[in-house]
Amino acid sequence: MGQQESSDGGRARAVAGPALADCFDEDELALLRAAFKRGGEHGLDRSHFDAAFGSMLPSAAVDRFLERLAPGDGDGRRVAWDGWVDGLARACKAQPCAVDLGDANAARLGALWDLMAARDASPSAAVVTLDSHAHEPHGEEPGAGGALDERALLALLVCCARHCSDAHALGGVSAMAPMAADALLAGPLSRAAWVRWARACVPLLGEAFELLVMRGVAQLAAAARPAERTVRLAEQRLLPTLVGLNGQPAPDGAPPPSLVITPALTWAISLAVPQPASGAPTVLWRLLYSSAEHGLSQNRLSRHVVGYAGPTLLVVALANGLSWGAYLDSPWAPTGAGRFFGGESCVLFLLAPRFHAFRATRTSSNYCAFVQNVRAALGGGHGGHASRAHGAGHHPAGADAELVGFGGSAKRYRCMLTDDLTSSVWRSACSTYETDTARLGALGLADDEAPQRVSALEVWGLGGVSADSALHSVRLALEKGRAAAGRVNRSAFGETWHDSPDKMLMELGGHTFHSDQLRQPERTPGADSSARYAGRG
Repeated sequence: MGQQESSDGGRARAVAGPALADCFDEDELALLRAAFKRGGEHGLDRSHFDAAFGSMLPSAAVDRFLERLAPGDGDGRRVAWDGWVDGLARACKAQPCAVDLGDANAARLGALWDLMAARDASPSAAVVTLDSHAHEPHGEEPGAGGALDERALLALLVCCARHCSDAHALGGVSAMAPMAADALLAGPLSRAAWVRWARACVPLLGEAFELLVMRGVAQLAAAARPAERTVRLAEQRLLPTLVGLNGQPAPDGAPPPSLVITPALTWAISLAVPQPASGAPTVLWRLLYSSAEHGLSQNRLSRHVVGYAGPTLLVVALANGLSWGAYLDSPWAPTGAGRFFGGESCVLFLLAPRFHAFRATRTSSNYCAFVQNVRAALGGGHGGHASRAHGAGHHPAGADAELVGFGGSAKRYRCMLTDDLTSSVWRSACSTYETDTARLGALGLADDEAPQRVSALEVWGLGGVSADSALHSVRLALEKGRAAAGRVNRSAFGETWHDSPDKMLMELGGHTFHSDQLRQPERTPGADSSARYAGRG
């Protein structure tokens, strides 16, 4: 290890210096130096770590942080300059050249376990069995014994969450229950089991931990402002603000904009998906479609989501209490039967009663199908709440069906909304998205659900200002097109009721006419002498 930097923050370093200094930019390194100066020529001790992290972590976690950066015995541990820089980099910085969010965050997720695991707990027998069948390199670093039990896991989540929002906004510790219920499904977690779950479900929790650490460094340095990179990270990891159909966040005391996702679930989802740069200091999720406002109608769903040029989140609540969702990394595109759209960043979610994310496997590209027949394509179909109630989930997925499906195949989707959006099927396995069958099977559980009635459905736009502007432009163009079409005098071209597009659309929409005879209304004195025709039915 290189020689410690001088106490006045000068340039005196050993030739080697900290091996991982390049993980920090110059602004961050300046803060690290300022914080290190607090230790003088002897380095940083327990009192300095308490000043930095005592208000952010439990006391036992602060002790373990010091142990991690200054291995050894006794209470006289002191952290040298190289250990300060390299230790913090290993704990809270993303891994370079990672292939996905999970790989990038695996090391810092493991560091969270090291700090927060209960030393008097042990992994459950089921977790140990699952660990023995896993072949992942992450999370296997040697360390002290212990496990993440419910109390320790909730403390971990709250410590990270308070740097993305306040406890009141998230709903307190109890709001973390869906995440804890899923993570602890097999019992207290070993380090490997925790990293395996977190890198799949909440990988960007690693960024929240980096935010915690770098704010602690700024606190020790008595800096008026954290490093600029930390400020940008804080903006990205803020709890997203849900914006309703009126384009405004809900005022204090008003009902929340979503009937499906709580603030805590919103935070969890934001930790699972890449957040596009919005160009604004606040991350906004904009409500595009809501069954509470627009009714359950695929035609209306299409009208409100097609043209939005950014990623979206679909969330579904079912009458039996189960909720699921899907993150789509590509704009919605109507497809034919057997065709799909989307990319490798698409994610399926189980939202309630447990929270779990299912990422793309990259072995199949059947991410999302948005099948519409000619009625929807021409603007027909049903508005408001659909009146066609068929056997839930038994609508054929053929060429004439309207549906939204994810994963699987056109004959058996992983999860699906039928064409009237009133029923839903959720299944636990397909080749497109990851499955949880190994863990569920080890516990003798099944996650397949029979078709259920949809009680609420929403689509949220996550693309920021640019995607909102694109959708606005599309809608303006459509309105101009409709207005231009409305100004055409069709009768001047010899058009009759028999060949009018209005009659064709009504027929395609399923309307049966009692008579195709044209009827000339009775004339009244002074009425316009031109013939007026109306179709009856």
